Amino acid sequence: MCLGISLALGVLTFTACSDDDEGGDDSGLFEGTLDEAPYESDAVKYIISGNDEFGVIELTASGNYIVLPPDAPETTTMARATIPAHKTQLFKTVKGNEATSRAVNTSLAKFGTFTKNDNGSFTLTDFGDIQETGEGQLEITLVGESPITVNVTKADAAGSDELTKRLNHTWEVVSVHYEVISADGTTLYTETISDVADLKEETVKAVLVTNHNSYFQIEWDNSVDGYGSWTWSDKTNQVFNYEWLDDPTEPGGKVQVRFSDDTADFSEEYSSVDENGATITMRTTVHCRAAN
Repeated sequence: MCLGISLALGVLTFTACSDDDEGGDDSGLFEGTLDEAPYESDAVKYIISGNDEFGVIELTASGNYIVLPPDAPETTTMARATIPAHKTQLFKTVKGNEATSRAVNTSLAKFGTFTKNDNGSFTLTDFGDIQETGEGQLEITLVGESPITVNVTKADAAGSDELTKRLNHTWEVVSVHYEVISADGTTLYTETISDVADLKEETVKAVLVTNHNSYFQIEWDNSVDGYGSWTWSDKTNQVFNYEWLDDPTEPGGKVQVRFSDDTADFSEEYSSVDENGATITMRTTVHCRAAN
């Protein structure tokens, strides 16, 4: 898709969606129901210290695990002033497109599913078993290897409210809708992509959002493409901010999410200029379905 547009001014501010500013059902942003994620009560994020192989192990409410290398940053305070063209949205793929410039090599990250055992340990598919053995200690037994014990701290949870729990799922991309809107509100361009072959050129397969303020891009081959942190900025209008942690040179963004049963629409808007210098709005809405 070529729009002949250069990104320029930054992220727009989302406006209230209802007169009473209540959000939820009255705003149409939170409709229907979605079953609680299967491992809601087991979700945990271990931050590992003093180990040269593992930095973070996170078990998500959806039943997925993520293992990050020890050089993976947990926070960043860099300013987000510009929006480079190669990645401007939460679901945008960078595979084969400057992916090698990342500050953290996400090919070292491990991703998969886990199950809970009767003794309280967890089996991480194609990785091994983990179990807490004491305050601040985690035993890791890789497949075919002897157990090791590492020192850990647990990250704080984002919250237990219904809105946060609704967001904390693995969201698989169904379609992407692009709009370009002029300053007077005229729609200049619109396109919807739903064919899988085309989606693979535009987006990752899914974004996994966790209750420990993490998110992970999952590629179509189930590898980790990028990751970062998120936080609510406006719960009334269901808007959250995100920032990339795997590459601190990447800009963050702002997303409004609309829920309907097991689907969600993630919308981002950017103020830009076209090739003639006119101000326009670029809007991307990714329609997703909860995988679990």
